[in-house]
Amino acid sequence: MKNLIPHFIAEKYEQKQFAGKFQAVSIFLDISGFTPMSEALMKHGKEGAEILSQIINNVFEPVIAAVYEAEGFISSFAGDAFTAIFPNLERVDLAVIGALEIKQVFQKIGKQQSKYGEFELFVKLGLSYGWVEWEIIGTNKHKAYFFRGEAIDACAHSEHQCEKMDIVLDDKLFQKLQSEKIETVILDHPYRKLIGLDQREQIFEKVVKNYSLAPDILEKFVPDSVIAQKIQGEFRDIVAVFISFREMSSEQMTPIFIEMIALSDQFGGFIDAIDFGDKGANSLVIFGVPQLYDKNLQRALDFALSMSLKFSGNIRIGINKGLVFAGFKGFAIREIYGVLGAAINLSARLMMKADFGEILTIEEISKTSHYLFKYLGEFPYKGLAKSLRTYLLHSKKKNAATVFFSGKMLGRDRELDVLRNHASPLKKNKFAGIITIYGEAGMGKSRLVYEFLKEMEYSERIFLQSDNILKISMNPFKYFLHSFFKQLESADKESRKKNFEELYASLLKELSALQDARKDEIISELRRTQSILASQVDIFYENSLYEQLDPKKRYENTIFAYKVLFKGLSLLKPLIIQIEDIHWLDEDSHIVFQNICRNIDDYPIMILATSRFYDDGSKAQIRADKALLQREIVLDKLEESAANAFTELKLAGKAHQDLLQLIKQKTEFNPFYIEQFISYLKENAFLIAEQGFFKLKNAHIEIPGSVSAILVARIDRLETELKNILQIASVLGREVELKILFALLALYENKSENILRALTKIEEQRLWAKVAEIKYIFQHALLHEAVYEMQLKARIRELHGLAANSLLNIYGDSEDSYYEIANHCDRAENWAKALAYYQKAGDYYKKRYENAKALDCFDRFLEIAARLDTDQKNILKVSRNKGKVLELIGKWDKAEQDYRKNIDLAAEANDDIVLAECKCDLGALLRNRGLYSNAMELFKSAKITAEENHDRRLLAGALGNMGIVSADQGDYIEAMKCHKEQREICLEIGDKSGYSKAVGNMGILYHRQGDFCNAMNYYDEAKKICLEIGDKSGYSRAVGNLENVYKEQGDFPKAMECYEEAVGLG
Repeated sequence: MKNLIPHFIAEKYEQKQFAGKFQAVSIFLDISGFTPMSEALMKHGKEGAEILSQIINNVFEPVIAAVYEAEGFISSFAGDAFTAIFPNLERVDLAVIGALEIKQVFQKIGKQQSKYGEFELFVKLGLSYGWVEWEIIGTNKHKAYFFRGEAIDACAHSEHQCEKMDIVLDDKLFQKLQSEKIETVILDHPYRKLIGLDQREQIFEKVVKNYSLAPDILEKFVPDSVIAQKIQGEFRDIVAVFISFREMSSEQMTPIFIEMIALSDQFGGFIDAIDFGDKGANSLVIFGVPQLYDKNLQRALDFALSMSLKFSGNIRIGINKGLVFAGFKGFAIREIYGVLGAAINLSARLMMKADFGEILTIEEISKTSHYLFKYLGEFPYKGLAKSLRTYLLHSKKKNAATVFFSGKMLGRDRELDVLRNHASPLKKNKFAGIITIYGEAGMGKSRLVYEFLKEMEYSERIFLQSDNILKISMNPFKYFLHSFFKQLESADKESRKKNFEELYASLLKELSALQDARKDEIISELRRTQSILASQVDIFYENSLYEQLDPKKRYENTIFAYKVLFKGLSLLKPLIIQIEDIHWLDEDSHIVFQNICRNIDDYPIMILATSRFYDDGSKAQIRADKALLQREIVLDKLEESAANAFTELKLAGKAHQDLLQLIKQKTEFNPFYIEQFISYLKENAFLIAEQGFFKLKNAHIEIPGSVSAILVARIDRLETELKNILQIASVLGREVELKILFALLALYENKSENILRALTKIEEQRLWAKVAEIKYIFQHALLHEAVYEMQLKARIRELHGLAANSLLNIYGDSEDSYYEIANHCDRAENWAKALAYYQKAGDYYKKRYENAKALDCFDRFLEIAARLDTDQKNILKVSRNKGKVLELIGKWDKAEQDYRKNIDLAAEANDDIVLAECKCDLGALLRNRGLYSNAMELFKSAKITAEENHDRRLLAGALGNMGIVSADQGDYIEAMKCHKEQREICLEIGDKSGYSKAVGNMGILYHRQGDFCNAMNYYDEAKKICLEIGDKSGYSRAVGNLENVYKEQGDFPKAMECYEEAVGLG
C-alpha cells in the first residue's frame, strides 16, 4: 500500500483525533534551478514532462530518506518544494543533521543529465521551531488534511533568506540548540546561516520505520483509482484550478476547505493538496485525473465560479488547461499522486496575478460557450517568452443556447450511389478500377463499405489490412493469404501445410470446371507459382521454384503470383479487393497494386480502398499508372436522420427525443462517436426503457463529452489488470499477435496465468476483437493510439525493448523478423541493437530486391549513426549499399551524390582500400551514364591503390571495370587485356565469382566481334562456374547470352531451349 498521506495523519485518524497542535522543528525545502529546468523540459512536450518527473524522483528519493532518518515526516509537497516536520523535541538537532544530509545529496547529485541537456539543481533550506496546527477535514465521502501554524510560516520565511545551497535557521530554533556545538553566520535579524555542526552530534542511529497505511484509512483520503494504479504515471489532458486563500484563522478557513472538498467532489475534481507554504495557503484542484468526466472544462469553470460566489473576497483563482504528467512523486516511504506540466505552472502564475475575488484565465478558455469573460490585456508571465492575453471569468450566461456543429451535415445515400455506379463494370466482366473513401477517424468509412458490400451478392470480397506500426513488406497481401488458406498460427506446421495444399487444389479444380478459355493459362501459372505463394505463408518446399530463384526473381515472381491469383478468383466470381487504411500502405504493396491494375481490362476486379487524411490534409492514393482513372469519396458528418437511425440501430430500440438531442450534442453525428457513446451508456446501465423509448435514468449521470474523453474514460473504468495488459499490448501495434503478447507479458511481469481470461474480458468490453484465434485487433485506430499515447515514454521504451527480446526468443535470428526487431529497438532507444538490426534488415531487403524497405532501413541506420560514435567503416558500408539500391531503382542523381560523399568520408578516414572501393562505386555509375573518361579515371586510381597495397581482389575488380569501359568505347583489345588479367588474378586468389564475371565479359567481347565459337565457349565456362558456386543471377545471364548467340546464328530450337531454361529460373 502506497504511503500517499503522512503516517501522522493516518495514526490520528485511526485514533479518531481530527485536530490538534504540537511543537516541532520545521524545514521548508525549495529547489533552485527547478523553474528554468522545468521551462526547458516542458518545451519538449510529453517526454519533457516525463524526464522532469524522473529528475524530481531521482533527487527526492535520497532527500526524503534523509528526512525520515532524522525522525521527521513530510507534511506537504508543492511542485519542487516540500515542508517537513520533526516532532522529536528531545533531539531538535536531528532536523539540522537532516538538513546537512540533504545539502550533501545536492552536492553529489545536483547535476542531472538528460537527453535534452544537463541541469544543475541547488537546494535552499529554511528551518524554524514553533507550534504546528493540524486538522483532518472533509465530508463523509472524502477527507483531507492540512498543517499550518507559526513553525510552517517561519520555515518558509527562513527559506526566503537563502542563497543557493544555504541552510538558514531563525533564532527560535537556534535557542533550542546547544550553541557551542553549532557554527553559524549571523544574517539580518533573526536569521542565521548554518555553517556546520559538531561531527559527534551527527552520529545517531538511522532507522526508518516501515510504515504501511491501512487500506480502509487511505481510501478516505485518496481515490480508489489512484490506490490501485500500478504504473508510475501517464499523460492526461486536464484543467488546473489553482486557488489562493486570504490569510485567516483555522476557524475561519476550515469551513472554506470543507466546502471546497464538497464542490470538488460534486464537479468531478481532484484536490492535489491543501498547502501552507511560501505562497500562503493554496490548493490545486485538477479536473481530468484520475477520472475523466463529461464537459471537463465546464465542470472546472463551474467549480471556480461556485467557490468565488461563496467566498469571493477570500480567494483568488487561476485556471489553465493542457497535457500533463499525472503520477507518483517521491518513493516508498512517502509518495504523493499529482501532476507536472506547463499547464500547472501557468495556472499558479495566473492565480498570483489575480486579485482576491478574481478568476483569471487564458484566451483559449475564454472562447468556451455559456460563460462571460472580460479581456484584461496582455501581461508577462514567468517562463513565457511573450506576454499572454489574460481574461477575467465573470459569470455563467443565463439561458445560453446550445452550440452544435455548424458545418454541412451529409448522409450516405449519395456516396452509396457513387459506389454502385463505380462497380457497374463488374456486371459486364470488366475491370472497375480503384475507388477510395476518405474520412477522418470514426467518420463511417467501414460502415459505408459494409452497406455497399451487402448489395454486391454476385461478387466475392477479399479483405486486406494495412499495418500502421511496422509496415512490413506486402503485409496486407500476406494477411489475406493467411485467411484464405486457413493458416491458423495455433496449428502445427503439417496441418497448415495440409490446409494450404487442399485449398489450393480446390481452387485449381474450381477453375478447371470453367468454360472460360483463359483458365488454362491461369491454372498453369498458379501451378508454377504455388511455392511462391506458399512462401508468403511460411510454407516451403525443397527444390521448388521458390528455392531455385535468386532474391530479385523471387520478389518479381511474388508480385506476378498475386496478380495471377486475383485474376483466377475473378474468373470464378467478380472480385472486390478491399484494402483498409492505405495511408499506412507499405511501398511494396503499392507496387503489387500497380502491377495488378495493368492489362486487366477484361477481368471483373474492383479495388475499394479506405483512408484517413494525412496530417497536412493531403490524401493517400494507391499507386497506379496515370492512365488509370481513380475515383474518390470524401465523407463528412452524418445527416441528422441517418444519425438518428444509426443510434436506434445500436440501441436496438427507439430513442426518446431528449436522448437523441443529447447524442447530437455529444457526438456531432460522427458515427464512431455515436457507437462509443451508446456503448458507454449501455455498459454503465444509464438507460431505462419507458413507454417504448430509451431514456436516461436521470439528468446527473457522468457522461464523457468527447471521443477522446470516451476512450480514456472507458480505459479508466477497466480493472487495473486489464488496463495494464491493454497498454502493454499496444506497443505491438493495432494487431496483437497472441504468442508475442504472451512472451512480452512473461518478460515484463513474469505473468502467464489467467492471461486468456483477461484477454477475453477485454474482448467482452469491445475494446478489441479476436482474429482467427491467433491475434487481437483493437476496435479502432483511435482507441489503440489513446492507449499507447497515454503511457510514459520510459515505460514505452522498456516495453519496446522487451518486445524485441520476445521476437528474438520466438523467432531467433530469423531474417523475416529483422525489421520488426530493429523498429522495436529503435523505439526502445537501444541504439546499438537498432543499428545492428537495421543494417541486417537493409541487407536482407536489398538481397530480395525489396528496394523501398532496404532504403528505409539504410536511411534510419545512417540517421541514428550520425548521432552516435559509430564505426566509420560500418557507416560507409551501409551508405555504399544504399547507393547501390538507389542506382538500381534509377535514382542516379541521388546515388551519385551519396557516392561522392562516401569518397570524402573514406578520404577523411585515411582508408585507402575503402576509398578505392568507393571510387569504383562512383565509376560504375558514371560508366552507366556514358561518362567514360571520368569513370576510367576513377578505375585507374583504384587500380593504383590496389597495386600499392597489394590488394589483389581490389585490383581484379578495378581491371574488370576498366575492361567494361574500354569495351563500351569500342577498344576491344584493351578490354580483352583487362579481363584476361582480371581472370588470372581471380584464379590465383580463388575468387570464383570474379572469375565467372571475367570470362563472361570475355565472351561478350568475342560475341560483339562476331566470334560466336569463342563467345559460346566462354559463356559455357561462366555458366558452369555459376552453377558450381550457386550464383543464380550469373547463371541466368550466361544462359541469356547463349540464347542471343543461338538466335543470331539462326538456331532457334537451341535458342528456345535457353529461353525455357531462363523462364524456369524465373
